[in-house]
Amino acid sequence: MQPDVSYRSCEELSVLPSRCRGQENHRPCYLPESEARASPLPQAGGTECEGAGRFPERMKKPPLRTARGIAQLCARIAWQKKAEDILVLRLGVLENAPADYFVLATCSTETHLRAVAEAIEEATRQRGVANPRREGWEALQWVLLDYIDVVVHLFRPETRAYYRLERLWGDVPQLRLSERTHRLYTVSLSVPQASEDAPGTVP
Repeated sequence: MQPDVSYRSCEELSVLPSRCRGQENHRPCYLPESEARASPLPQAGGTECEGAGRFPERMKKPPLRTARGIAQLCARIAWQKKAEDILVLRLGVLENAPADYFVLATCSTETHLRAVAEAIEEATRQRGVANPRREGWEALQWVLLDYIDVVVHLFRPETRAYYRLERLWGDVPQLRLSERTHRLYTVSLSVPQASEDAPGTVP
């Protein structure tokens, strides 16, 4: 059995070559933690580090350490599984908020919803995140995965339109997932009020 080796990304270690910093298309390389501390900076080719995007399959991926990282991973997996209207609400700006982030996504069918939920659970488990508390598996209209600091809400379209969590938490920042960089970015600091002639709709 090969010993466990802790790998860290060059971005996390702040050893990324200066000409690569700030490049959205940069794909980080991963270095053993001991090597990263002792070795020179990774070489860059264009806007990518040498070995960009590589991570040894036999090694575990770095565990997620932040609520934002968990929210971003959940949003990315939902997008990869073809969920629609993926929106992240940053509740942590509020006092006594039930979580730091809500991740909302719409799934077309019960089968689709189950597949997205199971994929998110598997992806978070692989990154060292504890199993979530689960609700809604019987009806499969609104499935909730509660990771304490991050709560994922997977809806069928009509259920999401009815409950409108975006409106309920309309005074918090909204974030979307960039399909190019797979990172969250802020799109709005608040949600505009719904028009009276269009009840139940979500823009």
